[in-house]
Amino acid sequence: MVAVPQQSSGLRRDARIIGLLFASTTSMIGSGWLFGAFHASRIAGPLSLWSWIVGAVIVMFIALCFAELAALFPRAGALVHMSHATHGDALGRLWGWMLFLAYVAVPAVEAEAVVT
Repeated sequence: MVAVPQQSSGLRRDARIIGLLFASTTSMIGSGWLFGAFHASRIAGPLSLWSWIVGAVIVMFIALCFAELAALFPRAGALVHMSHATHGDALGRLWGWMLFLAYVAVPAVEAEAVVT
């Protein structure tokens, strides 16, 4: 008798080769901030350090807001669900497509960074 796996309503907690490939591809953000630091220091010199400190503080506040919202919406696709719950169906769909198009562009941008 063959055991039939039960369907769960939660997220899968296993990592397969395709999932690991996509996770490693989308996590290659190093080129953006490395090139940003290079160009900022070339243009502004040592004063560019202050812009990175101010930017870090601003990003920290944004991350705290998203951490609070993630606790309110503990589900997969929370970014789209948050905009749908707060601003309605049309914005939720629009934001979902915008996120999809942003994620699709990442491999091409990273390939260009590797070539550079």
